[in-house]
Amino acid sequence: MKAGAVNLPYLLRERPAHALTLAADDTARLTAVEGWDTVLLWALLVPLFETLLQPVRLRAAGEIFPRTEQQRFWTAIEERFRLLGIDESALEGFRFGGGWHQLDRAGQQQARLALLDTLAAADLVELVARHRIQRLQGLMAGFAKKAKTGTALARRVLTRELQPVVSAYFGGDWLAVLDYLQAPPHPDEETITALPEPRLYVGMAAQTAGMAAEAGIAEDEVHAMLAAFLGGGSSVSPVEERAAALRGWWAAFDQAHADQSRGMPSLWGLVDQDLMSLNRTEQGSPPSCIGSDCPPMSSNGWGGCGRR
Repeated sequence: MKAGAVNLPYLLRERPAHALTLAADDTARLTAVEGWDTVLLWALLVPLFETLLQPVRLRAAGEIFPRTEQQRFWTAIEERFRLLGIDESALEGFRFGGGWHQLDRAGQQQARLALLDTLAAADLVELVARHRIQRLQGLMAGFAKKAKTGTALARRVLTRELQPVVSAYFGGDWLAVLDYLQAPPHPDEETITALPEPRLYVGMAAQTAGMAAEAGIAEDEVHAMLAAFLGGGSSVSPVEERAAALRGWWAAFDQAHADQSRGMPSLWGLVDQDLMSLNRTEQGSPPSCIGSDCPPMSSNGWGGCGRR
């Protein structure tokens, strides 16, 4: 995530001597997206700011490209700015052959600030709308390039450059892109629109007799197949195993309390003491509380030893 591109205008004004270095270092590697703001930054803002500030970034790179390639770069930048509706004076001093190398550090900084002022004075709503048009034109060109014999698969069309376009303007929905382009999906296209509903396999062990009779095989074989499917040594579902364990534990818990009488050892410790907390400061009575010697019941229905 090259977030520095969005922060570069601020850095050019406040930290001009080190703005580009600070912006280049302002990156983050993400393996998962947890918020909409990250998607907004990646899909919308970074591409916009990289386009608007390309003159600054290209001049900062120095004359490392051949002359013909530099001319091609600046021709493309000037055409892009013209299509965005930005005053051509914004590139004064930046464009190829404009005398950038003759400017001292202060002069170059003044040219950068003049570019920022020109951008800030533009009709920002129209500028962003025109930028969107250019991004969609790039998507259409990429689609047409791969659609020589019909609609191509999404994975063939959506390069790293085009993925943010689909996320920004179509919510990441490839079918919405095809609808916009009035193109049918590829017959082999696989588009996930929702996560599958989880399915619990519970109660199947009790149905083995009927299943075996229906299939004409031994019931033991059905049990073996279920055990292999569930990944354990039993045909009983893990959900059922846990439920049986909970029922057995609570049955023993209730029986132990039903049998409890004066003079018997305390039952304190059957349940984690923290679970018996009445509030942040009041805990149950200490382990010395035995049977019917428990303190009086509190207003919320719990006895001092944690019993209701």
